[in-house]
Formats: sequence, C-alpha cells, structure tokens
Amino acid sequence: MDGLSRTERQMLAIVEAESVTALALFVAVQRDEDAEFMGDWSFWRLLDSLALADEPLIAGLEAAPFQRDTPELAKAYLTSRLALTSLGKAVLAGGADWAGHHDVNVWWGGTHLTEDALWRWDQAAERLIAPE
Repeated sequence: MDGLSRTERQMLAIVEAESVTALALFVAVQRDEDAEFMGDWSFWRLLDSLALADEPLIAGLEAAPFQRDTPELAKAYLTSRLALTSLGKAVLAGGADWAGHHDVNVWWGGTHLTEDALWRWDQAAERLIAPE
C-alpha cells in the first residue's frame, strides 16, 4: 500500500501521464470521477499537501499555497506546470509509502487520521484496511 488516498493517486497518475497545469489537473480529476464530490478548495488543499511537504511528491507548483484573493498569485498557481518528484514516482509505482514521508494528522470524512490510526485502501482487494 502506498499511503495515498484515491484522489491523490489519481492526481499523481495524471501528472505522470501528461504535462499538466494545476488547473488542468483539477479538471482531469473531476472528469475521471463517476460523481463529482470534491470542490476546488478541497482539491487545492490536497495538491498543496503533495507539493509543500518536506519530501514532496509533486514539483513545479508556484505561489503555493493557493490564494484566490490575490489574482497574480492565483494565476501563477493555476498555470504552474506540474511534474512528479522521484519520491512521487516511487510512491505511485508502489515502491514507497507516502505515510512514511510526511506527518499524517487530518480529519477526513469525520475520521481523524494519524500515523497510528491510518485507514488504508487495498486497491487490489478493493477494500479498506483498518489501522492495526
């Protein structure tokens, strides 16, 4: 398991497959969903976390974190050309665990996720794995 959420995995796969801007990445992820569930602010928060971590998975994100109230910074952010870092490539390929490279401390869907209480998705079995 790679420590990524389904959306984070989609984001990395799209960045790896094609040269995209932050805005094009948002559109591509929304297009791939059966039912759109994530707004832009939630998406930018995820993208920021992948790009601004001590050991980032995505490179090239300018003017982060996202700031809608400053038009010049928002434009620089949205038009940033994204690429995977070497760690991003390793995590996407299953050779590294993202949870081992950054602090996990987030509320998601009413659940507090930490390194000690991290639910994981087993993509092959298509099921959640409870924390040990």
